[in-house]
Amino acid sequence: MRYPGLEPVGSGPAASGWALAGTDLAEAERVLRRQGTETIKLIEVLRRRGCLPQAAQVLQAARRAGPEHVLLTFAEANLRWNESDLQRAKACYSAAFHAWDQAGNQDGRLAAQLGYARCERITVGRTERSTLDAAQRTAAEVHDEDLLADLQRERAAWALIDGEHDAARRLAGGASETHRRTGDLYLAGQADVLVARAWNAGGDENRAIALLQEVRERSVEIGSVDLRLLSVVFLGQILQRGAAPDSDRWQAAEAMLAEEVDGAHDPITRAEILLPLAHLHLAAGAFDQAADELDEYMELYTAAGGNRVSTGNYYKARARLALARGGGGGVIRSVRHTPRLIAAVSAARRDLRRAARSYRDAGLEPGRRSIEWHIGVLDLMAAGRPLKRRASADVANQFDMALEKLVQGERFRTTGRWKAARAAYVEAESRAIACEATAMAVAATACRAEAAYAAGAADEALDAIRSMLRHSEAIRGAVSQGSARGNVGLVARSNYERAAVLAARLGDADLALELVERLRTERLAGLLRSDSQALPDDVRELLAEIDRASSALLGAMPGATVVRSVRSAEVEGAWTGLSADALTERLESLYAELGRRTSDLFASAVGAVPVDWEAIAAVTQDVLALVTVPDDTGDVVIAVWRSSEGKTAVAVTEVDEDLLLLRDTLVRPGSQGLVDRVGLTASDLHAVGRLLPPEFAAALGNASSPVRLVIVPTSWMWAVPFAGVPIGGEGAGLLIDRADIVLAPSIRFFIELARRRAAGAEHGTGAVSWQAPGSGIVAPEVDALRHHGGETVELSSAAEVREAFVRGGHRYRTAVLAAHGNRKPGMAQAVLDGDRPVLSASDYLDGERMPPRFLSLASCHSGYPGGDDPHEPLGLALAALTAGVQQVVSSSFEMDAYEGPATDCLRRLYTELAHNSDAPAVLSRILREGRHNEEPLYRWAVLSVIGAPAG
Repeated sequence: MRYPGLEPVGSGPAASGWALAGTDLAEAERVLRRQGTETIKLIEVLRRRGCLPQAAQVLQAARRAGPEHVLLTFAEANLRWNESDLQRAKACYSAAFHAWDQAGNQDGRLAAQLGYARCERITVGRTERSTLDAAQRTAAEVHDEDLLADLQRERAAWALIDGEHDAARRLAGGASETHRRTGDLYLAGQADVLVARAWNAGGDENRAIALLQEVRERSVEIGSVDLRLLSVVFLGQILQRGAAPDSDRWQAAEAMLAEEVDGAHDPITRAEILLPLAHLHLAAGAFDQAADELDEYMELYTAAGGNRVSTGNYYKARARLALARGGGGGVIRSVRHTPRLIAAVSAARRDLRRAARSYRDAGLEPGRRSIEWHIGVLDLMAAGRPLKRRASADVANQFDMALEKLVQGERFRTTGRWKAARAAYVEAESRAIACEATAMAVAATACRAEAAYAAGAADEALDAIRSMLRHSEAIRGAVSQGSARGNVGLVARSNYERAAVLAARLGDADLALELVERLRTERLAGLLRSDSQALPDDVRELLAEIDRASSALLGAMPGATVVRSVRSAEVEGAWTGLSADALTERLESLYAELGRRTSDLFASAVGAVPVDWEAIAAVTQDVLALVTVPDDTGDVVIAVWRSSEGKTAVAVTEVDEDLLLLRDTLVRPGSQGLVDRVGLTASDLHAVGRLLPPEFAAALGNASSPVRLVIVPTSWMWAVPFAGVPIGGEGAGLLIDRADIVLAPSIRFFIELARRRAAGAEHGTGAVSWQAPGSGIVAPEVDALRHHGGETVELSSAAEVREAFVRGGHRYRTAVLAAHGNRKPGMAQAVLDGDRPVLSASDYLDGERMPPRFLSLASCHSGYPGGDDPHEPLGLALAALTAGVQQVVSSSFEMDAYEGPATDCLRRLYTELAHNSDAPAVLSRILREGRHNEEPLYRWAVLSVIGAPAG
């Protein structure tokens, strides 16, 4: 702030301490100490450097050495402001004002008024702006441009509180220009922080971040800890918003704030760094750490005299914390904890109301509006949609009574009073419906199902499950797409998982199948209805970054020749000079981020495709769905069978050590996983055979011909080579002996796929192939394509693969890739030319698509890329299907690349597909005729067809 009576900071002789203070505070301090006569200037330089104890010592020494001077009082006021001692700061500003007022010094009056107004802004209230108004009137008699620039900065700060972003940016920008012109980079930085805040409030986050980073760098150059911490506070506030845990943005923000928080000596700066740090830890699920940081934030502001805005910020953050702890983020995996979520919603609303009152009293209109939005989100969670009217006293009372009955039912259930518990849940549901609190109705019916099941009342339990299903679907139906649908879906999924277990144990196979199908994700079926799909810019850039990192890694290897990828630019300086180990580590982190973005993309890009039960009833194939869900003591597998005639059966099996061992073997990464898998034989799959309903195995055994079977696996079960699964007891044979198998991610998916095939564009009749040079793969399927009608094209360049395999359907009917594949999850899964992706899942999700009908991906893990997705393994095969491929021949895990049963199977398959388009039937017959019970599975059983069955 400008000191009346002193020349502006940055002016004077070039080597003087006051001139240096504009650009080099450390050198300015050394010069001023050496001179020993410029006490006020030295105090200001120390304050700007963040050396508050030393500044206080110089101030006390000056007072002991001579009479009190008004500039000393003003310097103390500024110092107390930095120390967050707002009461003493206001007292000093008031004393300075009276002294300058008596002397008729208008510049002094304005400077003191601005200091006092600044304190009022921190303890802001709707009626506490009188000093700023008075300063504006005083300014009419002031001509000092630096002092008027101080006024512009203060007015900009108040404009931000009022939500007047354009005015704030204009005022602060003008102040910044003035301070730069006079050479004061510190005050120019203060003004630029206000400009950045205005950019961010107006929606231009990137511009705000760039300016704040520039200010932070400038603060280091001039040696101002005070300015650096100020830029960190607001940079942290912006970066924490929307930062996914463990993303690069989250890591950068957390590291920056954690580094700076202990260096913040004054309470308010420390508090303002703690707030975004708490939000970061809350997003990462570190609830205790976030709670401690929020409590310290509030304690620091309370000790500094209180602040209505900080109080609003505190209660808003506490509301988010209560909701997250209660399970609002989808972390609760059992419906019997749903009342905890409802109670959390109630607590969150209380805290949000407190925040709204604080923002209202502060006159902070943007804050108050944000609270209205948050309460609307809670209305969506409770009612399935925002309420159209203000809740009447009666409706509010119904909500409270419903919650009371829900909690009462929980108390009865924990003591085994089943009848009383069920009655309480019934009343809770009734009152919840009366006040449109649909989520509470879900909780009531889910808990009633649990109580009825425990009491042996099977019919009532099933009735409660159906009611819960109806209420849950009402909530899901209120949200069409985007992140809101994803969050609602997480809560619904936890309900359906437990309900599916109960339905299966009660023997209601029809209800279990409905629940299992509803557990299946809608994202793939939704993509089938889209002719084109554009990747978001951030995903596109992430893919390009992966290409650049891959190119740099290849270049770091001795003797490597780098061929640039289609997506990437030249390797930039950021990647050059890094070691192969560093590049490998960086590449893995990029792949991990891409895996997270894949799931987000699928969840947000598609709308809901409802379950069409009439269409499911008309399916002419047998369906076997297997889903792994959590239960009280561990995971269980639900296996539901529905025959083509409508017969159903269900089995629920606890995941035992044998199944866990098999799962770990199938998904284990690295060379040890490969060694373990290539040793697997059909006898190692008995653990999967035990999951099958006995009625299903009996029906297969009694069938006179192979059954057309659609298998719907979940998660890691996509890695199971189902052809080799034993059915029945010893010697009863394998699944492939009795069934023509095709895999699908859900019943809805292959129904939509069949519908699209019927309405789809005409495909060409030709065949196209590409074999990776130097791969060492025996690829008889490429030679077998000569039996196909139409032209047969063997691509010679990897650069031609994307166009032919993604958009070549008008020319080709069949496409064959003979190459090695990677095990990267999501959009990163790819077929490789050496170490470089030639065709990846992302290629089928970007732009116009018209691929060939049949795609052969006879490479390792092409059907199961790995990853932690609880639904289907998003990757190359399923992405190709959503783009228009009808059927994909893929591999569950590693397959034999040399001459043997697997290659013979591929040769026969693609010879016969020239005349018979029923790929599942053809492949299954070939596997039956050539199967080798004692042979390792990787030599004959890992091939499967994913997609729609013929007919």
